Parts: sequence; C-alpha cells; structure tokens
Amino acid sequence: EFTLYSYFFPLFLPLIAYLTLSLKESTIMTLLHYTSVIILSFYAYFVWHVESDMFQASVVYSYMLSALLIILFGLFYHLTIVDAYYRLFENNLKHELALGEIHHRVRNNLSLITSMFGMQRHRYDTEDIQSLIDKNRTRIETIASIHDTLYREGQKEKITFERYVDELIDHLLSLSELPIRIKMKIDTLYFNEQVMQQLGTIIHELVTNSLKYAFDPKRKNMLQLTFHLKDDKLHFTYHDNGKGCEIEKLDQSHSLGLDLIKLTVKELGGEISFENDGGFICHITLPTFHLIRS
Repeated sequence: EFTLYSYFFPLFLPLIAYLTLSLKESTIMTLLHYTSVIILSFYAYFVWHVESDMFQASVVYSYMLSALLIILFGLFYHLTIVDAYYRLFENNLKHELALGEIHHRVRNNLSLITSMFGMQRHRYDTEDIQSLIDKNRTRIETIASIHDTLYREGQKEKITFERYVDELIDHLLSLSELPIRIKMKIDTLYFNEQVMQQLGTIIHELVTNSLKYAFDPKRKNMLQLTFHLKDDKLHFTYHDNGKGCEIEKLDQSHSLGLDLIKLTVKELGGEISFENDGGFICHITLPTFHLIRS
C-alpha cells in the first residue's frame, strides 16, 4: 500500500503547476514529470525486476487515466478561467484609460470656463459685476479642485471625507490673505464621488461666505467643522467666530450661495438650520444611506 501511495502521490503534483504557472510552463513541467515517472517505472520493472502491484495492468490503466484527466483539467483551467481573467484585466485597463480621458476633458472644459470668466471680468468696471464674476469663477475653480482630488486619490485608494475636506479647505484658504485657524473633528467616513462633490459644494459656499462677510483682518479668525455619525444620522456643524448674522433675515434671504446650500441639502434628503452664537453656526443632518461602508 505504501508503494502504491508513493506511486500515485506524484501524480497530483502537476496540479500545483497548472494553478501557479502559465499554460506553456505548466504543460512542459507536466510532460517532463510524467515522462520521468514512466521512465523510472519501466527501469524498476525491467532492470531491477521489482515485483509490485503497481505494475498490474489495472493500476497502470488507472494511473494513465488519472494523468490524462489532470492534463485535461489544466488545459480547461487555463483556456477558460485564466483566459477570462485576462479579458477582465484588459477591459479594466481600457476602462481606466477611458476614465482618465474623461477626467482630462472635464478638467480642460472647467479651465476653459474659468478663463472665459476672467476675460469677461476685464470688460466690466462695475464692482458688483466683477464680484459676481469672481464668485462664479471661484466656484468653478473649486469644482475643478474637487474633481482633481477625487480622481487622483481614487486611483490609489478610497479617500476619506476628512482628507477630502482638508484639501478643499486648504484650496479655499489659499485664495484669501486672512489669517485663519482651522479646527476639524471628522469621523472616518466614506462617500461616493457624487455625494462628496455635493458636500464639497456646501462647504465651499459656507467658507467663501465667512471669508467675505464674517472675518476681520485684525481679529483671530477661526473656523470649526465637525462631522459625526450619531444616532443613525450624519451630523455636520460649521462654525465661524465672525460677526454673525440675523437669522430671520438669513432665512428670508435668496442669495445664490445660500439657495445652493439649501438645494443641495434637500437633494441629499437632509435638514438644515442656522444659529447665531459667538459667530455664524450651520447645522446639517443627513441620512446614513449616503455612507459607503468600509
């Protein structure tokens, strides 16, 4: 029995070759393996005159049939499963190339729009019109920055919301000369690209509003952002220590930035409220189905 086990055990070694090597390499190794086993068997039987049950016709037949089945399995494995894997790999590569091309086209179009805003600005001397153009140009630049961040980081790994907000805030503050201190406490959360852009739009409007209306160059200005998952809800709080505002007038206001914030929160199925306590405070609650579970 030991002899038979020793004889049949090497029979299954080519399975490892088929599962780990290429079709060409595994086929060559399998043929060499079985050829060496056959040569050794004939040498033992005809030269050494070894008497064993493993040289019976039924055993030899079973061995050859098993070897044939293993070879057929190896061919089937490589011609179907491995081939399908390479097709998926090629399709994925094409998808990545197409995604990169789309990214560059979107980025170029956004840059073109920004340039057009810049050209339009020089045509008007009115400060209000120039200010409106600057606001819209900043929005487009922020969208482009958001798009770049999501594409660049998405190529490597999932980007956390905290990391995304950090880069967005850095970009917005680079457009201002005001000294501002930032405090952020954001849970490790993941969202899809569309939700990330919508949240980025809200933060952009809040920060630009604080930069323009709330802060004083002579004061110690500070922004605080918190984003937590609590009681099956997402809670976002934005707080600046600026001049504050009249909440009643704010609720009745129809400025483009505020309308954009309210519309975006509504699209996300959330609720928004404002408060005036040591500066301007905005509270937003969102449903948790927007989260991507890590």
